[in-house]
Amino acid sequence: MARPTMLRASQLRWLFGLTSALVLGLCGLGYRLVVLQVLRHEELRVLADSMTQRTIVREPWRGDVLDVNGNPLARSHPIKHVWADPSIIGEHRQEVARLLAPLLGYNEAELEQRLQVTTRTNALNNVVRTNQFVVLRQEVSIETWQQVTQAMFSLRAPNEASLKRSERRLWTALRERAIRGDDGQKRIYPNGTLAAHVVGFVGVTNYSINGTPVREPVGFDGIEATFNKDLSGVVGIRTTELDRGSRELVNYRGQDAEAHAGLNVVLTLDLVLQKILESGLAEGAEKFGPVNTMGIILRPATGEILAMSSGLTFNPNEVGTAPMENRRNRLISDFYEPGSTFKVVSLSSAIEDGVARLSDMINCEHGRWHYAGHDLTDHEHYDTLPLEIVFAKSSNIGIAKMALRMDPNLFYRHVRDFGFGSRTGIELPGEVIGRIQEPSRWQMTSMTRIPIGYEVAATPLQMTMAVAAVANHGVLMRPQLVKRLQDSRGRVVVEYRPVKVRQAISTEAARQAVVAMKTVASTNGTGVKAILDQYTVAGKTGTAWKWNTVTKRYDKRYYSSFIGFFPAENPELCISVIMDQPRVGTYGGQVAAPVFRKIAEQAAHYLRIPPDRGTLASPPGEESRAGLPTVAQRSPRPLVNN
Repeated sequence: MARPTMLRASQLRWLFGLTSALVLGLCGLGYRLVVLQVLRHEELRVLADSMTQRTIVREPWRGDVLDVNGNPLARSHPIKHVWADPSIIGEHRQEVARLLAPLLGYNEAELEQRLQVTTRTNALNNVVRTNQFVVLRQEVSIETWQQVTQAMFSLRAPNEASLKRSERRLWTALRERAIRGDDGQKRIYPNGTLAAHVVGFVGVTNYSINGTPVREPVGFDGIEATFNKDLSGVVGIRTTELDRGSRELVNYRGQDAEAHAGLNVVLTLDLVLQKILESGLAEGAEKFGPVNTMGIILRPATGEILAMSSGLTFNPNEVGTAPMENRRNRLISDFYEPGSTFKVVSLSSAIEDGVARLSDMINCEHGRWHYAGHDLTDHEHYDTLPLEIVFAKSSNIGIAKMALRMDPNLFYRHVRDFGFGSRTGIELPGEVIGRIQEPSRWQMTSMTRIPIGYEVAATPLQMTMAVAAVANHGVLMRPQLVKRLQDSRGRVVVEYRPVKVRQAISTEAARQAVVAMKTVASTNGTGVKAILDQYTVAGKTGTAWKWNTVTKRYDKRYYSSFIGFFPAENPELCISVIMDQPRVGTYGGQVAAPVFRKIAEQAAHYLRIPPDRGTLASPPGEESRAGLPTVAQRSPRPLVNN
């Protein structure tokens, strides 16, 4: 009778063991569920999303940069970013490399190596992943991409129709999905080096959106940089889910935002005038051999820049091949002591303050004057002259004596009102402010040096805008490079208007300064080589010694310049020409003035500016308007300019 009792005890032990095992199993399963659903929930969710969800990034089309007449200065061409999925290619990489290597510019063995399947193990979850995204070429033309797709579609297995369905699917995937091409764009500058410093260039920035790599063009200089946001547009994004065959499940599509193309930037620049300016400067450089030649053409009444050239240049299509110094826009990033062109500011200021009149007689000390322990010299031995002729002949001594009549603080205010010591506000990066010290830091000789263009540093653009202010009845304008923003259909989105900065001097002071500037461009002035046949020119020559940073002295290297406008009484254009260290000739009247003349003649013809038919060039043997003999009568010495 004891045996049944023993069987029941054995069954109980077995039941207890089974129950314990089930309980432990359930506890382990529960722990595993806690780990998966709680502790590793976020990690596994991201992993699952990466396997089933995809973010499609639509690159917006970058807007064009156009000249005032709609001619393209920068535009984008469609290209393909080509990449491969080695996990699909598998053992067929040799065949694919043989077909694509000559099309993509690869060595066959090198391409085969890039198509090799590799694996990596995630250190966090030990998941083994294969390389499914290998970039082959970033910029492939549409024509080349078509050749690539045709080559891939030519891949066929022997007796493919007799293969199993699964094997046929692998060959279809190889042809259709192994090599992919994403839409992209390449920036093209159809005019090469023309206006390169204005237009600028683009580079590429790489980032990712939800794990999807994005390659976006971004402006690095010039208008491309300043208006990068407007040109770039808005990226489009679509988030969606995929099935096991990597096909989109449209019903599960999430965010779906279309890309918006960038705006076109229309400049005030005129491509024809830009060519006239650059070719004129190039001819001048060939003739006079300067280190560099710069120039600007603008409308005094509005401040619109019609052309500007920084001289040493680069090709934005091949920006990597150009020296870094050639990328610098010297018209706004470099400053110099302007020399005698600054006398326009000094004369206007003295007239404005009522301390000088054009008829005032000034003793020019026969070319040498000792003041405050230092000598000041002229390039000619002038004696007593009317202020108008002092200015026309660019006498340093005469202008310095005139300047001593002014209050230094008032003169400093006038200099600042003309825009010196401040950025002009042009729509380009890298502009500097120049340099003009406050009167409290001036030396005894400063009021004889600053008025003739020393101890003051200006950019070529600042100096040109100051002269243009005199042409514009004393009103200083902000230089304008951008006229409007418009969409791809030509509809105007933003219109930019000319901006008046301030009234630098009175209308009357500007009028008298123009009278003196017209005398410069006559046979009684240093700008005789700037005279135009059909237009009255008002301008100023300039020749400034360059400071040697090693010897701490001025040496025989010069900035030679001419800045002028025409027709003098109703100016349409203001043109500046600046030569850095001419090797043939020295003075602005010798080297820069004839270059100004050639550019001005061509620009006037292109724009059909009505001639004013007036001229201040006195015929041989006649007296000048100021009652003095012409230069040809006074001296056989060549006309030169300080």
